[in-house]
Amino acid sequence: MCVQDDMQKMNPPKYDKQEDMANLTCLNEASVLHNIKERYYSGLIYVSTVLRYRTPVPYQSPVLS
Repeated sequence: MCVQDDMQKMNPPKYDKQEDMANLTCLNEASVLHNIKERYYSGLIYVSTVLRYRTPVPYQSPVLS
């Protein structure tokens, strides 16, 4: 069981795998890490953290075509 004070708010499923994390309704550590994990396992290795910057998710090489 979890103590309610230890739980953080969660984003609705429509915000899963968001490229721009500023679009997340709940911008907390758990939401950001969940979004990065979902994008990583889907092969979407780039995320936007600020309007003009793109950051690669660490530990994965980009696929060059």
